[in-house]
Order: sequence, then structure tokens, then C-alpha cells
Amino acid sequence: MDPEQRSGSTGISGAILSEIPGMPAKPLMIMLSLKEF
Repeated sequence: MDPEQRSGSTGISGAILSEIPGMPAKPLMIMLSLKEF
């Protein structure tokens, strides 16, 4: 992954959560944290 994507992952996830309130937040955060490592 590019460093830009890693640094902006939180912003992207926030936008997705705000756009799709039906999506569970915890699984998304877990997947994002796994992708970062």
C-alpha cells in the first residue's frame, strides 16, 4: 500500500461510515487496523 493511502485510511473510513450508517463500525475498524499492519 502507498503511504498516502495508509495516512488517509482513517479519513476514508470516516467518510464511508458517515455515508453508510448501516455498516457496522467495529468490523470496518478491525479490517482497517489489519490492513495498516
